[in-house]
Amino acid sequence: MKLKRNYFSLAPGSNSLYKRFIFTAALLFGLMLQGQTVSVTAIDGAASEAGADPGTFRIAITGGNPGFFYSVNYVISGTATQGVDYAAIYNAPATSGTIFLITDGFGTDFRDIAVGTIDDDNLVEGTESVIITLSNSGAYAIAGTGEATVSITDNDTGVISLDLVSANSIDEVNEDGSGTFPYGQFRIVLDNPNGTASPITVNYTISGTASGTDYNLTNAVILEFNNTGQLARNIRVAPVDDAVAEPDETVTITLNSTSNPALFSIGAPASATVTIIDDDCAAGDTAPAVSTNAEAFCDTFSQALDDYFTGVRPPNTDLGWTTNSDPSVQGDWLPSANGSPVTGPGVYYAFFVDNTTYDCFSPTATVTITQSFSPSAGTTTDAGACSDEDFGESRVDLDDHITGQDSGGWTQTGGPSVGAIPNNNRIDFDGRATGQYVFTYTTNTATGACVDDTATVTVTVIECCDAGSTGPQLVANPPAMVYCDALPDDLSLSDFTTSIPPATTVLKWTTDSGDPADTSSHLTNTRINNPLPGTYYALFYDAANDCTSPLLEVTLALNETPTITGTEGGTRCGPGEVELTVTATGNATFNWYTSETGGTPVDTGASYTPTVSRGITLEPRNHSFWVEATENGCPSPRVEVIATVVPQPSPGIPSDTSSCNDSRFGTTTLNLASQLAGEDAGAWAVTSQPAGGSLGSPTNGTGTVDFQGQPDGNYVFTYTTTGAQAPCGNESSVVTVSVSSCDTDDDGDGLFGGDEQALGTDPNNPDTDGDGINDGIEVGSNIAAPLDEDNDGIIDALDSNSTDLDNDGVNNQQDPANDNPCIPDNSHNLCDTDGDGITDGDEEANGSDPLNPCDPNLTPDCEPDPIDLEIIKEVDNENALVGERVTFTIHANNLSDSRVLGVKIGDLLETGFEYISHTVSLGSYNPETGIWDIFEMQPLSDSTLEVTVDVLEGGVYSNTAELLDSFPIDGDSSNNVSEVTLNIDLPEGINLIVEKTARIDNNENTVQVAGRVSPLVGEEVIFAIKVTNKSKEDAVSRIVVRDSISNINELGFTLLTSSTANGTFNENSGIWVIESLAVGEEAVLEITMVFEEGGTLFNTATIENSSPHESEVNDKDSQSTIQIEVNERTPLDIGIIFNQFSPNGDGTNDELKINRIDSETNTEVEIAYSIKIFNRYGALVFEGDDMTEDVIWDGSWKGQDAPDGTYFYVLDVVQDNAEPFKTQKGWIQLIR
Repeated sequence: MKLKRNYFSLAPGSNSLYKRFIFTAALLFGLMLQGQTVSVTAIDGAASEAGADPGTFRIAITGGNPGFFYSVNYVISGTATQGVDYAAIYNAPATSGTIFLITDGFGTDFRDIAVGTIDDDNLVEGTESVIITLSNSGAYAIAGTGEATVSITDNDTGVISLDLVSANSIDEVNEDGSGTFPYGQFRIVLDNPNGTASPITVNYTISGTASGTDYNLTNAVILEFNNTGQLARNIRVAPVDDAVAEPDETVTITLNSTSNPALFSIGAPASATVTIIDDDCAAGDTAPAVSTNAEAFCDTFSQALDDYFTGVRPPNTDLGWTTNSDPSVQGDWLPSANGSPVTGPGVYYAFFVDNTTYDCFSPTATVTITQSFSPSAGTTTDAGACSDEDFGESRVDLDDHITGQDSGGWTQTGGPSVGAIPNNNRIDFDGRATGQYVFTYTTNTATGACVDDTATVTVTVIECCDAGSTGPQLVANPPAMVYCDALPDDLSLSDFTTSIPPATTVLKWTTDSGDPADTSSHLTNTRINNPLPGTYYALFYDAANDCTSPLLEVTLALNETPTITGTEGGTRCGPGEVELTVTATGNATFNWYTSETGGTPVDTGASYTPTVSRGITLEPRNHSFWVEATENGCPSPRVEVIATVVPQPSPGIPSDTSSCNDSRFGTTTLNLASQLAGEDAGAWAVTSQPAGGSLGSPTNGTGTVDFQGQPDGNYVFTYTTTGAQAPCGNESSVVTVSVSSCDTDDDGDGLFGGDEQALGTDPNNPDTDGDGINDGIEVGSNIAAPLDEDNDGIIDALDSNSTDLDNDGVNNQQDPANDNPCIPDNSHNLCDTDGDGITDGDEEANGSDPLNPCDPNLTPDCEPDPIDLEIIKEVDNENALVGERVTFTIHANNLSDSRVLGVKIGDLLETGFEYISHTVSLGSYNPETGIWDIFEMQPLSDSTLEVTVDVLEGGVYSNTAELLDSFPIDGDSSNNVSEVTLNIDLPEGINLIVEKTARIDNNENTVQVAGRVSPLVGEEVIFAIKVTNKSKEDAVSRIVVRDSISNINELGFTLLTSSTANGTFNENSGIWVIESLAVGEEAVLEITMVFEEGGTLFNTATIENSSPHESEVNDKDSQSTIQIEVNERTPLDIGIIFNQFSPNGDGTNDELKINRIDSETNTEVEIAYSIKIFNRYGALVFEGDDMTEDVIWDGSWKGQDAPDGTYFYVLDVVQDNAEPFKTQKGWIQLIR
């Protein structure tokens, strides 16, 4: 044997010997060598229950002696069980074993140990371990921890869920525990046994409608699966039986998680429910409380049965009603909506029902309803009868005026008594009083809750007049009935009623309400159309029966407008208050204004005391005010009253001076005018001079005097104004001139007299201005440039620093303007530079101009300069179509740098437009008048008005906006009017035809004339205008017809009457407006006129406008003309009045006369006549009987001159006492 590098070897084939050798060597060398290391590792540490992967350990030695034999001990442990989870490990049948290692020539060796076959079971175990741990031995060292592990991965998991189908799952239980099971039960199952070392806990929650007092949980309340093979657990729900009626309740379990979620999960179903069936009824065992009063009804009814319930409904119940005493028969239940109403009699049962199950009920309570039916008095009709059988039927059979009645009888219940009603129920009203008789039929068969029925018949007994029992009615919007001074010329009694009289009757007016059937008191058409003040009655008159309807009363009253009988203006000297007074007739009240028209009163009462100011010249200034007298709502015209301010002439502000009397030492001449400031015209006079002085009063215009050679001393001159006007008087100012030789310093002020004379100081007074400072000091060191502190041109020696001439708080020496309180500071209350009555200080504080008398008060008194307003009108669509909407925009631009008040702009829409809306940026707009009023416009500002309209009809429209008024006045009229033109297509088929005819009314018959008419002077001519709508299909509205007569002013005429049933006619303008004409409809206007002179004229009717316009503008049938030839009368017949006279005292035609000359014999004849003359209002102004003289009337009425106008007469005349009388009617023209 040879030992080399720790290896040893044996000859081949000597295996036994080799082994023994190795073993022996190992023993020998083991004792000798201790550097070897043993380790254990898991070279395949991952094993699995599924498949053939058992896992392998390796035990190795390093650093040993070659060929040595080593015995290594180990211990087996881990969570896996040998022999159960896997087969036995090599050489380790239990928990430990020994392995032998023989080192090779390098001292190393290893041995692999496989884990035995792994058992694939169904236990849920998780990953298990097999651990080999090396045991210590003195023969080697253990490397590392000496431990290795093989992990066996489990292929099994557990799923926990609820069993819902087996008999062990009990999902219902009765609350009282009755039934198969006294409990409900949840069955929780596990699909694979728990093979882990610990029980598995399942977390769950309990929910549902049942509360904790409704049940108890028992059995596996703590839900666990142990590792002994448990696969199912039960949790029981034990109900608690109570006496509370409640719905069925639920208990729900929900599995949430496990204590080992890696191995055990929650599967489906994870939730289950147990229902607790309630055994209590909410309806209880007491019947509802109901009213015990039996209810009886008459005729049809609807009664809510709930109204009879008087108790309290138990919780969770409904009140029900049924016609069956057994409420479980739900088919007999009554609808519960609206209180369970019933409409028929019967027995009804009330009960409570559980409103959750509707299967349990309380006992019932009974309500009985009865029904009866009313007897009928039938249907009646009223009757009429005559109080006189000669005029009609006077008998009435009451039974003829009732039908469908039940048994009953008649009684009289109203009107004059007829006594006992006959058995046949026939009543005769002959001879009875007129009025209403009321008869009542009453049944006698009513039963139960019903009462007997009644019906009435009213018999109206009249005198059998066709005029009826209802008189004329007042129109909806009648004319006024109270007027001032005179009734309107166009007022007619017909304006007050348009009622249609009954057949065979006529509408009449009378002044006799006591006997309205008296035809002598019925008014003529002339009186109707020209009423006088008084009370009138409209009625329907039945001439056949000489009877009338009830009356409509109309009272026309006149209030007299007061007359201003005197005014007294006022005059004062200088600005201030002036009292103005006024007197008037009656008990008038007075309003004072600052303008002749418009505005609001500035004061009321019989006197007014305004504050007025003077003008800028010496001329008197007149301030105009206007006063108005009002009584009973009648205002008089305004009368101007003038307040005059006479300026007080000013003698100016004087200043004293000095002069020399020796030209060698200074100036001897003096212009006295230079010693005054602000004086008006006047004259100078010497009022005092030293002894020996010989000056006379200055006579030249400048008041120049020469003191050469005059004695020294003070000369006093007085300036007196000469232009005063009453009530002002002339006033005076005094100037004192100190005169000396000027060659000495007489007053010791350091200035020679000549210098003082040149400076203007007093050579005899060392302190000329009296301010306590010597003149020489105030003049300063340079006489040629004397001191002037305020640079006002008055040297300091003459400008006192202790006086304040204008009282402005600044002494004269420091005041640049001693006579002007506005300089140097105009912010105090003494200054009003512009004379507007507001101090400059207040104006500056308010932002107004202190130099502008029209700012801030723009009034006529401030005489503002004219302004310039510019009017611009635009339209957004000049070619609009009918039916489209357009907007007109009007711009008002103030081009002036001053305010403008009272701006009034006219913009009236034509009839072809329908107003929709408007917007204004300033002021207000009245779409009816077309006036846009702007109270005030600021300088250089602009305002806009937008008017939106719909186009109603075609045509060419020129729409104009025009400046109507402003203050101040507008000085540039070139931009005051703006016009826009719209060209709108005319509709087709619109055609109106106008026809003009005339006829002469000769008081006997009417002569029809067409095209031409030839009346005599004084004859009445009736003109007729007919307008016909000949359009194809459309109605035409707002038709305007103008009726004009050529050269009417040359011939003269009187318009007597006008009448139309369609539209309105203005007699002054000749405009007839027709509201609307349907296709084919006509409208007629009649005008009655009398012409006063002979001649030819033409009367033309023209259609000027309509809506829509005619399709053909100005077509020939839109105008119709008739010629009138007015002829002078032929020589007068006897009795015909000369029908014009002028009682003005000029000796010509002063009296109304009758003709007494026979035109055939030209001789005067005897006549006798009676005459009545009426004014146009129907009032009798003159009456004469048995008159024979040719003078009829002098034109007086009630002691006064009758007014100008047309009068009407009725003349009865007889010649030479012959019979019969000849009656003539006509008109008279009174001209003054």
